[in-house]
Order: sequence, then structure tokens, then C-alpha cells
Amino acid sequence: MNQLSTSLKKIFLLGILSSGSIGFAQLMVPFKSRFEKHLKGDLVVIANNSVNRSDFNNHANDAYYNHTNQALLNDEFYMDYIDIDKDEATFSSSSAELYVENPSGKKIVFAGLYWAATYKYEEGAQKGSEKYIPLNPQRKAFTAVLLKLPGSSQYTSIQGQLLFDGINAKATQDMAPYAVFADVTSLVQSLANPFGVYTVANVRATLGTLSGGSAAGWSLFVVYEDASMSEKFISLNDGFLSLSQQPVDFTYMGFHTPTSGEVRVKLAFANLEGDNNLIGDQVLLGNAKTGSFFPITDSRRKPNNFFNSSITQDGQYMMNRFPDSKNTLGYDTCLFSIFNSNNQLVSNDAREATLRLMSTGDQSFVYVTGMVVDSDNQPKVLEKKGLTQIPNKNEYKLTGTQRTLKFIPANIDLLSENNAKTTSSFNRFCRDQAVENQKSTDIQMLKITGAEAAYYLVTGIFKTEGAANEYYRFLKSKGFEPVEFTNPLNQYRYIAILKTSSQEQAVIKLLNKMDGTFKECIQIVAVNKNITQLYADAAWNIKRLETSRVTQQEEDKVKIQWATIPNEDQGYYIIANVFALSENTDNFMNVLKKKGFKPQKMVNAQNKFQYVYLKKVATQEEAQVWVQSQMNGQYHDKLWVLSVNNSNETITDNDH
Repeated sequence: MNQLSTSLKKIFLLGILSSGSIGFAQLMVPFKSRFEKHLKGDLVVIANNSVNRSDFNNHANDAYYNHTNQALLNDEFYMDYIDIDKDEATFSSSSAELYVENPSGKKIVFAGLYWAATYKYEEGAQKGSEKYIPLNPQRKAFTAVLLKLPGSSQYTSIQGQLLFDGINAKATQDMAPYAVFADVTSLVQSLANPFGVYTVANVRATLGTLSGGSAAGWSLFVVYEDASMSEKFISLNDGFLSLSQQPVDFTYMGFHTPTSGEVRVKLAFANLEGDNNLIGDQVLLGNAKTGSFFPITDSRRKPNNFFNSSITQDGQYMMNRFPDSKNTLGYDTCLFSIFNSNNQLVSNDAREATLRLMSTGDQSFVYVTGMVVDSDNQPKVLEKKGLTQIPNKNEYKLTGTQRTLKFIPANIDLLSENNAKTTSSFNRFCRDQAVENQKSTDIQMLKITGAEAAYYLVTGIFKTEGAANEYYRFLKSKGFEPVEFTNPLNQYRYIAILKTSSQEQAVIKLLNKMDGTFKECIQIVAVNKNITQLYADAAWNIKRLETSRVTQQEEDKVKIQWATIPNEDQGYYIIANVFALSENTDNFMNVLKKKGFKPQKMVNAQNKFQYVYLKKVATQEEAQVWVQSQMNGQYHDKLWVLSVNNSNETITDNDH
């Protein structure tokens, strides 16, 4: 037995004996090391629930988004199987997408599939306020499930190893929770591309109602190597623990943190029966020798309600799931980075760290714990000028540039069954950015296995093929050349009016509403673009700042840029827009002409960009007056001044 396993077992025994009596709360199965290794790489997790509420208005396949204090508990619902695959051979199925940046450099070294549920009998009902009775008393075998791998249309049968079955334990027989593990490393390693959509089927659970509520789900923990990443110590352990007021400590050893600099730590868990609005469960991290422990929390997990029926990563719901419920009704999985401020929780030169679990209220079963910690001093922090990560979110802002860009993960939540034609989260969160005096542009990030990396101006998302085809024909009738792609995770059809490899063109077309030809909401969706690529694609925005001179910083002042453009007349040009394609320039100028303007264009021969301007004047002061007055009140969009070939300026504008 390795050092970690021995340490864990000793600590668990001490925790139980010191409580005075075993009672309900106890260690059912001692935790043992499932995977432990030093490597350059990381741990990733995907998961989903297998049962969901079912009532008059909602099918179990409909995602449950109520994750507030007013949400009902799972024992207050009739629970039914989620079954998304339309395969008669399965009675339950749900999916999630495994995604990493730069997948070509990743080598899978471990993949562990876990599934767990409360399963006393096939179906139950509540009789009176406290009594629960079986409607179908059968209890079938549950240690085998079906797994559909990325790129496959067929399921593979997976036989698991039973970690715990609570049917015969007095403390747990009312709910009869179980947990099962299967090593699927060889299956995942055999794939040409292991990253994509995984579907797990036939996870058994009690349907209807059950004491404590029915809950079920699956989690896939994957460890990969990547030579470009820093070295880490990764440890995964499994067993079965019922949390109580008596703290239980997991001490991780066998690593050595950097002697200086930031120490980065991640924690991972899989949990059953962690209800959202039953509080009291806590996760703490610290040092058992000093007795200093600090509660772990993020934007989705409170310090006194850590296990809360959700599937999250770094403070955000894992959205690439089908269905993508925020409230997973008793099933809980998470992977998150610890806020280790000043290395207070895990210090430099440390050789061990202790995880403490306890609960003063919520009934909760933990069966997987994991830790990832830096084992050398090779930080992997993205150091890019102007690019900052928004705290506790998988969102980034590119600031200090001409236009702030915000890169945010797209929500792929389920469309309403009664609303097959309208868009989903893109419309609900789409900000109409046609008013050009706004200084920020949102770019949503969507990961679709096998799709071409590009920027799409999405105007509709559809659940049915008929509705998508109807909208496609409508756009064609309006003169657009729509582009369609399908998300294999949920089969939603996305229709865009522009596909481009240029981030600049996508932003410009969004802001000018496709040269004034599209009046409805548009959202930029970056498909298969990771944050590094998005930043690189934003060079047009960054360089523009570096080559421009802004005369005033206040929002109400005129912006002026200087350029040397051969063979153009010297002067100050009142610019309305800039384009890379002649067709777009002509369309925009036609729109202006219909409004009574007399636009002209100027072409920079060095980069072929085409400037549409409304007026050319001799002095900077006169140009500022025209812009400040919005062309005497006739123009209602953004204007700016381009100073061309003025002798006191030598900057060449090559980056518009």
C-alpha cells in the first residue's frame, strides 16, 4: 500500500473513533488511491445527472435551471430517467463533451468512469408525510452501464467495480446509495481523437419518490500529459463516506511545491445527495499539524453549502452537457482552482496538504476526491498585455485597446419544447451592439468537435430541422447567404449570416448591423477558438491602439488617428467606417446615400483597407467641430477623424 493510502486510512480511523459512536455518519468504505502520478499535464472532468424531475409541464429531458433557495428538493419531485438518445436499447442516457485547448498535444494517461445513485427499488411513492412505499419492489443489477465514445454511433458495455452498496447497511438502507468505478483508460486511449461527446446510458436509480430523494449520475475523470505544461502532482481517490459533524481529514503527501512563487491547487469531487437548499456541508483546506483550516468557496459553492446539486468547473456551470441542468437534484461533481492568496492554504516548499470534510446539516455522500498541485516552479499563467481573466469566471477581457473585447463561454441550454423556432440563450443574453458608441463587444465561445474554427454572426438557433430550413429560406429571400452548422451535443441548428476567419470583420459587421441590412439581434460566436487564439486574432485591435494617438481620453471627446497614405490628399477626414471588402464598402455607401449623404472612399494601398468618409477638411479644429456636431445633427452613429499625410506626423497606418 502506498504512502497516501496508508495516511488516508489512518486518518479515517481516528475520525471515526473520536466521534464516540459510529451512528449514521461513518466511513462506509475507506478511501484508496485510484491514480497518483507526477506529470506535465492536468486533470479534466465531465459529468451529468441521469434522473430529473418529471411533471405535467416538464419531461425529464428538459433541463432544470432553478438553482435558487426556492427550488424544490429531489424528494419533493417525481423523478424519472433522462433518456436523450432515442435508442430503444437504453432506458436512461445523458451526455457531456470533453474539451481541452490544443488537443493535439495531449496524451491520455488515465480515464476513470464513476456512476452512483440512490436505488432501493425500481419505483416508489410517498404515502403520508413520512412513509415511502415501493410501487415496483424489484432491484436489478446496476454495476454495468453503456458508454458511447466520441465519434461512435454504438455503445460499449462497461462492467464496473462496486465501491459501495447501501442496501444492507442499516444507516443507509432507506435510500440504498451505491457507487461504481470502471477503468476506461484503454478505451479512451484507443480513440484517434478522445475529445468530444461522451454518452453514458443505463445508470439505474429509483424512480418516483424515495426517502431522501432519488438521485443519479456519472462522472468521467481524465488525466492527460502535455509536455508544454508545468509539472504537477495529481491524485485521485475513491471510497464511500457519509459526512457528519465529525470532521474527516484527507492528507495528501508525496509532492513538493515550488520554493517560491505562486502555488496553484485544484480540488475535485464526486458526491451524492448534496441538496441545493439544505446547508451545512463544508470543504476546508489547510494543515493538520498547525490546525489552520480555511473553508473553500467560489461563485457557485458557498462555504456552508459546498455540495449543492450542481456540476461546475471554476465557479461556472459546465454547460457542454445534454441536458445542461444547473440544479442536478442530488448529484454533484466539481473541479475548481483554489484561491490560494499569498499561498495561505498550500505554502511554498510544502510536502503535504490536508482536506477536511464535514456537514452539520445536509446528508451527503462523497465517493471521489482529487487534488492537483504544482510540484515545481513553472507557472502556466497567461501573460498577455491587456488580457485579464475575470475573477471566478471562465471569461476574459481584452482591455486597454481601442475596443474592449469580452470572451465568454456560450450557454447551450435546452430550448423549450413549446418554442422550437426561437433562439435560446443567445437571444436571452444577446446585447444589441448596433449602437457604436458602446466600447465593449462580447464574443461567445462555443466548442463543437469536428467543426471548422471560425467566427459566425449567429441570428438563430433551432431545435427542429423544419424551423431551421424555414428561417434559412427567409434569409435567402432577403439577399443573405446564410451558413448553417449543427452542435452534435444537442443537435441544435445554428444559422449565421456571416462566417469569417477575421475577428475584425466579425466585430465590424456586428457593429454596423451588416452594413445596415439586418435589424434583428446578432451575436458573434467563435467556434473552436481557445483564449490564446482569440487573443492572437485580436491583433488588429491591439495594433490599432499602438499606432493611434488619441487627443482626449474622455468619452465625449473626438478620437483622432494619424496615417501616412501615399497618393492621397493631405487633410483631416471624417471617417464613418472601414472595410476590407469592396462589396461591403459599396453596400455601406449605398445605405448612406439613401440617407442623403454623399460618402466617398479612400483606399490605403499598403493594406487594402477602404475608408468611407463623409467630409475632408483642412484643419484639425474644423474636423473636431464636424464630429462633435454629428455632421450638424444629421449623422447618428460613431464618427472619428483620420489625419492623412500631415507633415507633423510620421505614423503610417498599416493596421486598420
